[in-house]
Amino acid sequence: MKRHSLLFALFIFLSSLSIQAEGTAGKWSERYNVTAITMDEGLPHNFVDDILKDSQGFLWIATRGEGIARYDGYEFTAFNMGSTHTKLRSNFINKLCEDNFKRIWAVSEMGIDILDIQTMQTVQVADTKDKLISLCNRPSHLILHSKAGNIWVCSENNLFKITFDKQGNIRQIIKICEVPAGESVRTICEVEDYLWINYKDGIYRIKESAMEVQEPTFISSALQLPGVSIQVICRKENEIWIGSAQGLFRYNMDTELMKHYMYDPNDNNSLSQNFITDIAETGEHTMLVATLKGINLYNALTDNFERINKDTGEGEIVQNTLNCDFVNCLLTDGDIIWVGTEVGGLNKMSRRMLLVQNYYHIPTIPGSLSQNPVNAIYEDPSGVLWVGTVEGGLNRRAPGSNTFEHYTTDAPAHLSHNTVSCFTSDNDGRLWIGTWGGGIGWIDMKNPQNKQFHHIEIPEYGDFSWGWAGSICYDHLNNAIWVGTSTNIYVYDLKTQTLTEPFKGMNLGGIEGCTGYYIDKDNHLWLGLTEGLCRIDLSSLKAPRLIYQLWRIKLDEPESKLKERVTYITQSKDGTLWIGSNGYGFYKSSPTENGEYTFRSFTTEDGLINNSVRCISEDKEGYLWITTTNGLSRFNPNNNSFFNYTRKDGLLSNQFYWNAICRAANGDLYVGSTKGLSVVKPVIDTNPKEAVPLAFTHVRVANEERLYTNGTLQLHERDKSLYIEFAALDYDASTFANYYYRLKGFDDKWIKVPANRRQAAYTNLRPGNYTFELRYAPDGKQWLEEMAELHIAVSPYFYKTIWFILSILVLLSFLIYKVLSWRLRSLKEQQEMLHIKVEERTRELEEQKKLLSTQASELYRQNQLLKQQNEKITKQKGQLIQMSKKVQELTVDKLAFFTNITHEFRTPLTLIVGPIERALKLSYNPQVIEQLHFVERNSKYLLSLVNQLMDFRKVESGKMEIVRNPGNFTKLLNELLVPFDAYASERGITIERRFRLPSCEIMYDEDAMHKVIVNLIGNALKFTPKGGQITIYATPFRQEEQEKLFICIRDTGPGLPEEEIDKVFNRFYQSQNKTHSSINGQSGTGIGLYLCKRIVQLHGGSICAKNNQSKGCSFRILLPLQYADADSLPAPTEQIKEPVGSPLALQPATNEKLTILVVEDNKDMRDYIRSILAEYYNVLEASQGEEALTVLQSQNVDFIVSDLMMPVMDGMELSRRVKSNFAISHIPFLMLTAKTSNESRIESFRIGVDEYLLKPFDDTLLLARISNILENRKRFQQKFSYSMDVDALNIEKESSDKKFLDKAMQIVKENYKNSYYEISDFIEAMGVSKSLMNKKMQNLTGQSAGQFMRNYRLNLARELIIRNRLTHNMNISEIAYEVGFNDPKYFTRCFTKHFGTTPSSMMENGTD
Repeated sequence: MKRHSLLFALFIFLSSLSIQAEGTAGKWSERYNVTAITMDEGLPHNFVDDILKDSQGFLWIATRGEGIARYDGYEFTAFNMGSTHTKLRSNFINKLCEDNFKRIWAVSEMGIDILDIQTMQTVQVADTKDKLISLCNRPSHLILHSKAGNIWVCSENNLFKITFDKQGNIRQIIKICEVPAGESVRTICEVEDYLWINYKDGIYRIKESAMEVQEPTFISSALQLPGVSIQVICRKENEIWIGSAQGLFRYNMDTELMKHYMYDPNDNNSLSQNFITDIAETGEHTMLVATLKGINLYNALTDNFERINKDTGEGEIVQNTLNCDFVNCLLTDGDIIWVGTEVGGLNKMSRRMLLVQNYYHIPTIPGSLSQNPVNAIYEDPSGVLWVGTVEGGLNRRAPGSNTFEHYTTDAPAHLSHNTVSCFTSDNDGRLWIGTWGGGIGWIDMKNPQNKQFHHIEIPEYGDFSWGWAGSICYDHLNNAIWVGTSTNIYVYDLKTQTLTEPFKGMNLGGIEGCTGYYIDKDNHLWLGLTEGLCRIDLSSLKAPRLIYQLWRIKLDEPESKLKERVTYITQSKDGTLWIGSNGYGFYKSSPTENGEYTFRSFTTEDGLINNSVRCISEDKEGYLWITTTNGLSRFNPNNNSFFNYTRKDGLLSNQFYWNAICRAANGDLYVGSTKGLSVVKPVIDTNPKEAVPLAFTHVRVANEERLYTNGTLQLHERDKSLYIEFAALDYDASTFANYYYRLKGFDDKWIKVPANRRQAAYTNLRPGNYTFELRYAPDGKQWLEEMAELHIAVSPYFYKTIWFILSILVLLSFLIYKVLSWRLRSLKEQQEMLHIKVEERTRELEEQKKLLSTQASELYRQNQLLKQQNEKITKQKGQLIQMSKKVQELTVDKLAFFTNITHEFRTPLTLIVGPIERALKLSYNPQVIEQLHFVERNSKYLLSLVNQLMDFRKVESGKMEIVRNPGNFTKLLNELLVPFDAYASERGITIERRFRLPSCEIMYDEDAMHKVIVNLIGNALKFTPKGGQITIYATPFRQEEQEKLFICIRDTGPGLPEEEIDKVFNRFYQSQNKTHSSINGQSGTGIGLYLCKRIVQLHGGSICAKNNQSKGCSFRILLPLQYADADSLPAPTEQIKEPVGSPLALQPATNEKLTILVVEDNKDMRDYIRSILAEYYNVLEASQGEEALTVLQSQNVDFIVSDLMMPVMDGMELSRRVKSNFAISHIPFLMLTAKTSNESRIESFRIGVDEYLLKPFDDTLLLARISNILENRKRFQQKFSYSMDVDALNIEKESSDKKFLDKAMQIVKENYKNSYYEISDFIEAMGVSKSLMNKKMQNLTGQSAGQFMRNYRLNLARELIIRNRLTHNMNISEIAYEVGFNDPKYFTRCFTKHFGTTPSSMMENGTD
């Protein structure tokens, strides 16, 4: 027993030596990062019971609740009871294993599932004895794959062994042993040729090669553990580690000694908990023990444990903690440890590439760092570490200590500022400190008890500003301190204690904000500036001229003109200068033979982690360590390779600070970041990965998953799209990792993609063989040798295959041969037949030739005859065209003649109708009245004939236009029937009205419909016998979804002959029915009904005639019915009432009569008009336009009445001349004419004619029109006198009269305040004579020039009075003077006379 104890002690000693180096490096857990992979990352369930890595490199995770999941480092593929492609027996999987035939065996309480890892499908393994099916249906809880290739299954209380043949089929299933009832085999461990299992009260073994039932054999009395519930057995070399519910046991197979480890609440290095769930050995041969409270790492040197659980992390560093302490299983995979937990899913512990010790601010620990942002680091010769922070002051750490002393602006140090930005030391043991805001100063490093900060004050002389120090450097050659500030560069002489500006007066821009500095071996000071790099010869500092060299532009691309900021400068052991840049990486400088320098850049394209470099330092091995704003890089100058580190490797932050780097005497590297201070121990050798399995995780064809076998994928040409997703089974991949792939046969170029784009897609691959090749570059630059291949065979459509094409070619060749043979035979036969036919045809052609010759002669003769006839026809055609033109000219001349003659009829008709009407008014003799009525009726009938001829001419020439206006159609009908009622009553004819028209107005042409209705009623009266009846219907009517107006005039006459019904509306057609007389005893002209039809058609309607069933006929009209809306109604205008009563009412208001000029070429018409006007006006006469102009120049004329059609100068030209002559343009103009066309009226109104009267006219109407024009003008003038607004006169805007008045208003407006401004001044300013001025003013405004000025002033005064009613800012006198009156009394008289009230009354009473 003593011998055994000595051997065991020796073993412990040797084991401790093997890990001594590792133990000195700190806690084992600090070498690992822990990453949690849970359901949030795609894990099907957070309860993990077992973990397996298969032969291809995939991880398989057994869960309790969601079956199995395969993990490739990026995504999970789940297999459970609900899977559509692969269904499992149970979702609660206990254990997993893989056999030698790439099959995963999963055991659960529902039995065994077997999955093929290539097809991802469950499989049924061939078993000739059908024992496997029975076993797979039994509840199982444990499974093991032995080294011999056999599968051992624990089902209930039985242990089974499964053996296989070379093809993977079941050879035998043997029941090896059976445990007592109520017990089960919970763990199996293969030890050499035996399987160790828990059995009864200890551990027993069975032979692995057993092929029959055997009883487990006894091993050692030390392995008899009564009352102990064994959970797991693990072998490490010659030791057996046994986990139980009662702690951990360690058994040495050589000495047969057993040691028991248990949880001790008083010992933090004991087990964290007694229930052991799993045991695993790491790649460093360290034992990991999983419990229900985290993981325990066995330390062989101290024979105790280091705990790893949720309570491990402290402060802000939380990477090293498990997310769940309830650990179910462990799997070691190289440098990765996989931890399966009960509620935390999967935890991945990955080996750090860096040994880091971190210091940061913890408010509850006084000896921690004062603040986290570290700005400057320095280790003095005695090993004391000095750390400058942002707003935390200075920190001092003594050698061997892990706590810091704090120096702040408070006592006893009294720093000038709490932001320490840079350090340097001189030869007298002083630590010089630069602050960002408080200048510089020093502390005595040799006397740590004296914490006093000695501040260097700024001299009173000169213009110095060095409060913001970014860099500070001791110049041993000149015993001076160089200080780079936010504004300049200064030198402080320690001997003379004076401050100088070395670049004073040089106007060098960009030297402010200096951060990088270094004094090389040649006593050159290198400064990193805001704009470039500066090298200073220190030996020239005290010389008259400072020797320096500047690099302003990007160092390696001077032609680019790009400016850059240099952040750091250092020199390696071989003398190479390394220069950091803010945005362009860092540079390696090389001197040339002529003393110049060349620069080579290194950026992210070369592997640098980030281009914004903060600091550079060289370690003992010659590697460069570069801090950036996004991580740390290690650079190997020998092969220009990089290795990058981030927070994942234990760093506090990826963002590092300016100047915050320092290499310690022992080789450690101090780096400062925004989160604190990190001590990097550059001792870990980052061995590059030699091989990483590559896998094709998904292959989809036309968006459907496709399986492939033996590395070959079969496609068809109809498969239009191919999608390949791949993954490197590198579970600790760098963020810089890249993939490279290509499809040989399609494109030989390698395509580079990052790790987050692990897919390739192809479309429309042509038939052929391709090879998809995949490589992996863990560092993002150099790919590994291992390459994955997927062979792709695309088969074409059957009609594109070679055998099909060859078959088609053979078939075509045979067909061509047969066709050619048949064709040759056919050609010979046709040739013989053709020869016979040619001979026969030749004879026929000879006969036909003779016949054709005879026919040609006959055709020639007939052709000559046709030519002669054609010439005659052409000649006759020309004659007909000339005759047609003459007929058209005659028709036009005839129509023009009728039109002109009707115009000429109107003038004598005026002289007939007018005097008769006057005579009827003056005569009292019944016989004379009867004769005059007879003349009147016939003259009016003649006038109606003239009007019909005029309308007929308009219709024929297409000039009749329908102008629809709103009107009351019922009213029109009633007014038209009034004169017919008297005549009808004389003849005993009854006129019946049947109107059902709406009360609202409708749209129609009143004048045109007047003619239609009168004509139709006249015809009805003409042919209706005495005692007969005429009925007039008018009602709305809907036809084909359109509202129409139906009008019917029905008589009880003889009716129309049937053969005439379709002809009555033809022009010049007269009915042969002459039995009855017309209204006037005259026969018709044959154009009345024709005009009615055309007018109705122009309205868009129709008219027809039909005989009644009993007697008489009806004329029916259908017109589109359009109601007048509000928008179409004419705007209301001032109504001018026609004079009523005696003509004496037309006498002008003034005692003097107005003068009217009558212009008429017909003397009788002039005399007739003069007889009408002479009683009321002075009348002047002129026979045509030129004579009228002569009269106008010599006489004062107030009104002009002119005929339209006259010789020499017609009325249109006369009106144009009058309106264009400024002296007479104000005279009103009335036009008389026999023309009824709208064109003449529109042209007259456009020129400026005031009224238009149609011949023949009524004398009363003529007097009324003249009176209305004059009265309206007086009314407008009266309105103007009160408003003095030119628009009130209703004068045409563009006329010369309007311009004249506007000018007058402007002149008065400019001079009304001048009381001395008289009428003569006003007339002179207007530029006209006094007589013309008064004449124009009187006719246009009804005022003289003086009244015009006075009324303007009075209206302004009225406005001022109204405005001053409330304020009383001005009195009456002031208002009078304001508007240009010299005498307020005269102003009051004028105001009272003009407005009918005194100014004071208007001011006081508000009378307007």
